Amino acid sequence: MDRRQLQLRLRHAPDAVRLLIRNPGWLKEYVRTMRGQRHTERQVELSSRPAGTSAAEAVSVTLGVTEAEYDSTVGELWKPQVEEKSALADWNAREELQDVIGAVVKLTRPMVVVETGVAMGLTSAVILAALESNGEGQLYSVDLPALQSKPEEFVGSAVPENYKSRWTLELGPSRQVLPELVQHVAPIDVSLHDADHSHAGQLEEYRTVWPHLRPGGVMVSDDVRGPAFLEFAGEVGATPRLIGGDDQRAPVGIVRKP
Repeated sequence: MDRRQLQLRLRHAPDAVRLLIRNPGWLKEYVRTMRGQRHTERQVELSSRPAGTSAAEAVSVTLGVTEAEYDSTVGELWKPQVEEKSALADWNAREELQDVIGAVVKLTRPMVVVETGVAMGLTSAVILAALESNGEGQLYSVDLPALQSKPEEFVGSAVPENYKSRWTLELGPSRQVLPELVQHVAPIDVSLHDADHSHAGQLEEYRTVWPHLRPGGVMVSDDVRGPAFLEFAGEVGATPRLIGGDDQRAPVGIVRKP
């Protein structure tokens, strides 16, 4: 942990205590998630990190469009501008993920999008802007707020007010909130996983969402650092594609339901 992260945690420690007092069941989920992610990271250290192709290639093949269409769509996306050196910048979604999910929403024109993992809401804002441009669709998001944040000030803070009419946000552990949500909003056209990045956590979310994803629907997953995404695709007989990935960042995964 670097000095900035330590200062952040100390400064927001009272907020974290108040958050857990109001939501005592969340502590178990924080501990479970952290343990699972550390285990996944150790597994990945012992194996080769999967490499991916370009976003244009992966998305175009998955959706059946040309790479030029993908590039043109990305160029038209609205994306929020945030202070990269802000205290909680580590929670921000990388631009590559924003491009991929924004292009998928623009190109497939979904009516229902489900997202896990919000933080400041960079991907949420991109999805909502794309839905607004399409003139249809709703986004349903689930987020377990970072302990070092005030949820009412941090979660979704990048989302402009004029897009929030298309947005439903639920706070809490995805393993508790997601099962009921996906049943309520199904059929789902597009899903984005950017929450618990442990092997067990990813598999659980993929398996929860997939039965409610319509045929032809698209699942995108950030941080495909371990084998969970590929394992799951094998389970359901779908063809996964990985985007990017290097020694510092894990690939983004994309798969379309047959």
